[in-house]
Amino acid sequence: MTHLGGATFSLSLLFLFILFLPGSIRQSAIVALASIILSHLIVQLIKKLSCRQRPYLSLPDVHTCSNPLKDYSFPSGHTTAAFAIGVVFAIHYPILAATIIPLAILVAVSRMYLGLHYPTDCIIGAIIGTTTSILSVIVFPY
Repeated sequence: MTHLGGATFSLSLLFLFILFLPGSIRQSAIVALASIILSHLIVQLIKKLSCRQRPYLSLPDVHTCSNPLKDYSFPSGHTTAAFAIGVVFAIHYPILAATIIPLAILVAVSRMYLGLHYPTDCIIGAIIGTTTSILSVIVFPY
């Protein structure tokens, strides 16, 4: 689940949609790409300003994956990306919202489960991703 919010998966998915899918799905993918770019810039700025250590570095007895991340924890980039893409598609295709939004939430939960993020990292990531999605849909309507 955690990899659904990773750069490799999320950007590859969007580029595949843009290259190979028709009309409105392609347009939604372009809007989602704008959302993910904007959200990534915001996340990187906040990470550099906050310098929050990851839970597995700060808390005793937190177990993580075999190759944990070394950058800062706040906010969760994976969660942000999952919501930046998911909310765009949920707005454009409301019937998918009941599937897409829970998947984004599961990405957030997986980040906490792996000891890579605190709950507030994921909550703020979800807010950033949702906000940039809404802004992108407003700026790039179709």
